Amino acid sequence: MKFSLLSTASAVALAGAIGPVFAADDFTGVLQLDVGRASQSGSPYVGDPTIYGGKAKGLWPLSADVHLQADLFVEKSDGIIDNWGPQLDADSDLIGGAIHLLHPFENRARFGLAGSVWNSDAFVPAGNGLTDVTYGLVAVEGQFFGTDWSFMAQAGAFTKFDCSGACPGALEDGVFLRGKVRYFLHDNTVLTLESVRMWGGRVDDVFGLKNLDSTQWIVEAEHRFKDSEFSVFANLSQQNVDSSTFVFGGVDATGGMIGVKFYYDQASLRSNDRDGAELDTPTFGAAPPVAGAISTP
Repeated sequence: MKFSLLSTASAVALAGAIGPVFAADDFTGVLQLDVGRASQSGSPYVGDPTIYGGKAKGLWPLSADVHLQADLFVEKSDGIIDNWGPQLDADSDLIGGAIHLLHPFENRARFGLAGSVWNSDAFVPAGNGLTDVTYGLVAVEGQFFGTDWSFMAQAGAFTKFDCSGACPGALEDGVFLRGKVRYFLHDNTVLTLESVRMWGGRVDDVFGLKNLDSTQWIVEAEHRFKDSEFSVFANLSQQNVDSSTFVFGGVDATGGMIGVKFYYDQASLRSNDRDGAELDTPTFGAAPPVAGAISTP
C-alpha cells in the first residue's frame, strides 16, 4: 500500500510541477525507455535479472542564473534472487523523483545541488520475502564543457527514511562519488565512460550493521537520428559489491542495456548535454541481499 501511495504521490507531484511549464518556450525535456539484462555471481542465491526502466526529465530556467530540472524514474527488476524458494518474490520495483537546481557559467560549466527520493519494493530473506524501503539522497554536482567533450562530477549521501515489512538485509545509508566523461564524435553521436563508487552499510539484526562498498563502470554509445527527435543507446556495465554477512558475500554483476530516448526542443545531443535535462541521480538498495548490485545511475 505504501509503495502504491508513494508512486501515485510522486507522479502527481512531478506532473504538477512540470505540466504547467511544458508549454513554455524555454522548456526542454527527455523521455527514456530501456530494457536490460544482468548476470550476477558470487553467491548461490543471486539470479540473472531482467530490468525494465523509464525516465522523464524536464528543465527550464527560473532566471538567467538559476535553472531547475525535475526527474521521474521507474524501474522493475525480475529474477534478482534464485534458488531461495518458490514462495518468495525475487522481483524489485522502484519509483522515485529528483530535483536539480543549477547555475550555468555561459557555455563553460554549470554547477548545482540535487535531491531525490525513491521507494524500493524489494526482496529480502525474511518474512514473505518483501519489504518496502524509502530512501533520500542529496548531492553536489557539476559539468565542465570542452569542444568535443564534457565531464560530470557528483558527490553525495543517502539514507533510509522508512522501512516496513521484513527489513533485515536492507541497505541503511551511505555516501557516493560519481564521474562521467562524454566524447562527441559529432553533434548527434556520443560515447560515454562512467564510474560510480559507493560506501554504505546495511541492517543485520544478528551481527549488527555491516559495511559494504560498491564500484560500477558503465560504457555507453548513443546516436540521434538525422532530422529526428529520437535516439537509440546501448551500454555495458560491470559492478563489484564487497559485503560479507552470514549468508551473502561479495557479488559481481555484469549487465547490458538498450533503449530509446525522445528529446523535446533540443537541436542535438551536444546541445542537450550543455543546457538541457542531462543530469540524473543514482539509486541504491533495489536488491538488499546483494547490497544493491543492480543500481540505476
